[in-house]
Order: sequence, then C-alpha cells, then structure tokens
Amino acid sequence: MDSRTKHTSKKPAPKKTNRHGTCTYVIQSPFKLRVKFQGIDFNVFTTRRLNNTSPHFSPEDNTSTHGYINIEIAVELTEIDGAIEIGRYARPRLLVILGILSFLTGHPFDVGDPIHSQGKIITNRRRNRTQSNVALLFADGRNLSEELCQTLTTIFSNQEENIRLIASLLDRWRKALFLEIQSDSSTVFFDDCFLAYFHVLELLATQYQSRQSDEAKQKSIMFFQDLLSNTLKFRGERLEQGTKKWLAHLEPLLSVEQSASSKIKYILSNHSLLDMKTGALVDQLVKIRNSIAHGQQGYRTQFTWPIPAFFPLHPEVGASINLVKHLSARLIAAQIGNQAWAVEWAFFHNSLHPPQDTIATFIHNQLFRKISTDDFLDGRIDAVRPSSIVWLYLERKIKFQVLENTLSEVIISAKKSKQNTSELFLAAAILADSTVVPVSKACKSLVILADTKHWSGFSNIKDALRGAESRGFELNWLRDWLTQKSKHALAPPNTQTD
Repeated sequence: MDSRTKHTSKKPAPKKTNRHGTCTYVIQSPFKLRVKFQGIDFNVFTTRRLNNTSPHFSPEDNTSTHGYINIEIAVELTEIDGAIEIGRYARPRLLVILGILSFLTGHPFDVGDPIHSQGKIITNRRRNRTQSNVALLFADGRNLSEELCQTLTTIFSNQEENIRLIASLLDRWRKALFLEIQSDSSTVFFDDCFLAYFHVLELLATQYQSRQSDEAKQKSIMFFQDLLSNTLKFRGERLEQGTKKWLAHLEPLLSVEQSASSKIKYILSNHSLLDMKTGALVDQLVKIRNSIAHGQQGYRTQFTWPIPAFFPLHPEVGASINLVKHLSARLIAAQIGNQAWAVEWAFFHNSLHPPQDTIATFIHNQLFRKISTDDFLDGRIDAVRPSSIVWLYLERKIKFQVLENTLSEVIISAKKSKQNTSELFLAAAILADSTVVPVSKACKSLVILADTKHWSGFSNIKDALRGAESRGFELNWLRDWLTQKSKHALAPPNTQTD
C-alpha cells in the first residue's frame, strides 16, 4: 500500500467543538397567562416585567398588561457558524414550542410575535440533563398543566416518529388557526384555513392506513376461510389456495373503498370519537375538501353574510370551519392522550345532525308521534331534532307538507324558552306560510317572540330570510313582516302607529 493510499484511507475524525449558542425570544402575552416548562435544550416561562439587563431594553417596553413569555433555546454550532446562524438552528424548536402553546391556548402564536429576539455564542454550556417534571400552564383562568405535561411527554419521548408526527400536527393546526384569525374580518383565507384544518385529519388518517388495511385483510381471510371450509367444504391445500384466490380478487376493491372518509372514520373510531353524527360530518367535510382541492365554478349572483373576498368553491366552507377546527383539535388531543378540547368539541357535537337516511327513517316511521315534545327537542331518538327535519327540507329531501306534518305539534306545544325557541325558529319562519291556521298562528307568534327576546339564534333575523332565499326558498310571511317592521322603524315619529 503506497503512502497516498494509506493517507486517504484514514479520514480524520470530526473535530469536536465546544461552541454553543442561545436564542432568546420575548413575546407580549395577549391574555392572562402563566407558563413554565423546560427540556434539555429549551426553557419557557412567563414574567410580569422584562429583564432590564437586555441590550434592547427600554422603559417603554414594560407596558404589557399580561406580562411576557420568555423562550430560551440552546443550539450547537459548528466551527464555521457565526452568531447569525443561531436563529436558524433554533427555528425548529421554536416552531414546536409555538405549536404547543397555540394548540393548548387556542391563540395563534407566530414567529412574528416576539418584540425582542437575541442570539449569542457561549462556551462550556451546562445542558439540562433531563426534561423538567414541572409543567405549568394557566390560560385565562383555565388550568391546562396536565394537558401540557402529557403533550411534552408524548413529543419528547425519544421516539423520532412521535416528535415528527405530533410536531407536524401542531404546526399544521397552528397555521390553520393563524389563517382563521386573518380571515375574521375579510374571509380571504377561508378555503386555505379549511384545508389546513382538514390536512390534520388526513395526516392522522394516513398514520393509521396500514393498520386499517391489515385489519381488513385479516377479517377477509377469516371470512373466506369460514365460507370455503364450513359452507363449500374445502380443506387442506384446496382451502389454502381458494382463500388466496378469493383474497386476490377482493384486495383491489378494498383499496378503492379505503377512501379519505373511510380512513378518517377509522382513526376516529380508534379514539372512540365516531358515532352517526360525527360520521355524517366527516362525509360533509370530505365533500367540501374535494370541492376546494379539485376546483369548480364558484360564481353566484348573491351572497349571505359574511360576504366573501372571492367566490367560494363550496357554499358551506365558512360555516364548516369551526366544525373541522374542533374535530381536528380533539383528534390531536386524543392522539396525544389528553382531554384538551373535549368540552369545546362536545358543544359542537351536540349541534350536529345524524345522517340524512336516519332522519328520513325517523319521519317515515312517524317516530315523532311516539315521543314527548321535550324528547323530540332533545333528540332522544337517533339524535333527530326539529332542526334536523328543517335541514332535510332545505336540502330538498322532503316536501313542505312533510315538514308541516312532522313539526306542527312540537311548534304548538313547546315551552317558550330560549333554547326551544332557537331550535324551532327556522322551522317556524318557514311554516308561517302554512295554510293551517293554528300552525301558521303559532309559527308567527314564535318568530315575533324570537325577535323580541333575541332568541332566534341569528345575529340578525334577516339572515335567516336571506339564507333561505339563497337556496331558492320563499318565506313570504317573514319577508312581508320584516318589510312592515322596517317601514315602521323608518317612518317619521308622528306617522308611526302601533
């Protein structure tokens, strides 16, 4: 072996460096917040005032009503790195921390939030040997410390798969939350916001796809073996070959049927979050997602509030953002193993309707005649409520006479409470045009009560009229009543009459 070969065969070991850097970020807390947690390479805590030893400190900075969030991140540097690289190395950890805070508090913390950031090179840094067991998070009076602790444990479990998955989910959800806040006044990012929340569902569903496929395959094998052995009396090699043959025919069909809706429902089922109402919601969300992702003609001649900045690719995208937001949040929490967003999701889940075929069966079997008014209003049978019947009518699945026959009695007999009036308001607005005098009279009375007490469930009753008209339904009495009401309000004082 010559000297050149000998020289090139021995690669010098990478030179160890003791160069480290720290990056510090300071964010004004947007609400009452107390937080404290740390890991091997980061430290997060809140303070009432800024540290006046900061080179960027000025007395005017100490004006935050709710104090400051301090994030300190330590990084390792190579020999060629200068101080400017510290922020680049710290960014992945910063995004994870912002994702955790955003998810648990519901506020979109962003990389543009820090009022101060500073990176500096240090030597002989003493690393935290372990993640601290202290994890405190109080946000606007809510104690989220347990949820924070579980989230940290899951992310920093020394399993690369965990940190990649959970960090990706939290970051995508934080981006959706950011887009939602940006859309509050302009609706500009409605489509992008919806897709970002929906991507959370898709990402989690993909993680469970192989498990779903394996389960389907095993159940298919068991079915074919039972069929071939017990019914067709195959045995031995013939049974084995027959099972393989039938399975080969079935596998392509299983692949086709493993749709986005199927995969999302599978993971929801694994986390005990799937029922009829949630399944129907998933189907609706997938339809909206497909309309946005694949594109379609969005032109229309009129809008309801809030008016969009662009023609929407699906008419229900704005109304569905809260649903996909809270479903995705609850599913992330379930994947982590905590109860974050459970109360909020329960609230939205209660407002969901069961599948259309379930509602149709309820009507066909006249189950509304077999339960009390209160039980009907509470959805005691298959979660079908009066508003579920109205939804089916607005989807043009039932006629006016069916709506009238199904809801007349509950409108006439229901107690006049805020909850009942809100539940029945849209039905009453439609059935006020009934030719059955007792029904029409009760409906008009309920609409007037809802207007007087502000119990309609709409910010403005006119929105109910415009929403129905945008779907092609005429609410004649409601329009006439609102017209007379407006004329009366605009008339000069000396011409107004009771």
